[in-house]
Amino acid sequence: GSAVTGATATPDFDRLLERVHGNLYQIVGEEASRVFHLERAWSKTELVKRVVRYIYNAAKSQELIMLPWEEATAKLVEHAMQGYCGACSDRHWFFELDLTQALCSAAWELARATGQAAQRSGPGPPARYRQLQDVVVRIYEDKLDEALLAKGIWDATRATFLDPALQSKVNRALTKTHAKALEESLMDSRPLEDLKRVEQFTRRWMDSSMRQVWSVVEGAESNINEGSILRLFQNLIAPFGDHHHYSCIPPVLIQHIGRPPTDWQFLAESVQQVVSTWRQELLRPPLGVSKRRRVRASAAPACGGAREAAPALPPPPARSALPAEPIEVIDSDDDRGLEVEDELPEGHRECSSAEDCVGRPRDLLVRHLLEGLEGDLYCESCWRGFRAANPTFEGRWEDGPSAGEAYR
Repeated sequence: GSAVTGATATPDFDRLLERVHGNLYQIVGEEASRVFHLERAWSKTELVKRVVRYIYNAAKSQELIMLPWEEATAKLVEHAMQGYCGACSDRHWFFELDLTQALCSAAWELARATGQAAQRSGPGPPARYRQLQDVVVRIYEDKLDEALLAKGIWDATRATFLDPALQSKVNRALTKTHAKALEESLMDSRPLEDLKRVEQFTRRWMDSSMRQVWSVVEGAESNINEGSILRLFQNLIAPFGDHHHYSCIPPVLIQHIGRPPTDWQFLAESVQQVVSTWRQELLRPPLGVSKRRRVRASAAPACGGAREAAPALPPPPARSALPAEPIEVIDSDDDRGLEVEDELPEGHRECSSAEDCVGRPRDLLVRHLLEGLEGDLYCESCWRGFRAANPTFEGRWEDGPSAGEAYR
């Protein structure tokens, strides 16, 4: 639809919000009854109140009634899911609670209030409701997929490494390189079998993410070694355990063949090839390389690394190694180091985690509160990790639809 202008852009906004709020309480209340048995701390009333608040706060923006219904619907769902995912993604019912009907209801009330909801003459649903529902479902499922992948990567990382600083760096590298590895695998136009494409993605993701961690971690060889990389990617295959169907390998790659087993032999072979390639590059520096950023290759003693030292890997069966991405190596008077072509992408520029930030520029911000006093500012991704490790931390949303409210 076209943007709303003139008199139609100023409906009785308070009455509109009353309808939205009433509908949300009814719909979310019914849906919460289905999953409430999974909640361990909140009452059902508290659960409903919190979930309704994230959708309602997103609907309160008067900007929405000035937009075409498609754009208004998209913004409503995106803003609602930002607050909801940030606050509730660690609840046991998060991926079981279905909010599509609640979001559709709020978006439809906005479309009706701005005269953009065409009605059919006779029985049947409104003419555009199905289109609106398609927009809601697409964005809602995308946001849930993002949240599930983020949780899977984070859980796998924490299960592999003990040191919080190392966990943060590994989590960030895995998150930043996942989409690119998938894109490169899908762009390969060769008629590959499904398993070959899964192998291609997995090795690209392993090589690119672990190279980045290797480049920014002091004493990398003590922690980012064959054993820890193998265990990490075994955890990424089944981040919630073998009993759960989810995998951090993209569904588009395994929808027909299923996910690989956690003892997948290809992982052991790839880890050896990747680490061997890195070591060879260190020993054979190319000539005429310009000096940019250096990363020391000598391993300094490190503490708090991998949870367990995995056993040495057996020699892999004969197999042709995929070509490794080039790393430039430089040699100086006092050290030998790697030149990193691709730096880790920046996180949120206002996050106090600085270079260790695991978030993205579009993340909302949370202010740490210490005994009522304002502390540092963090992006929601970093804050979610802090809260997972320290549930007593208190914070307040700094921006977004819940600005000024306590982070719960």
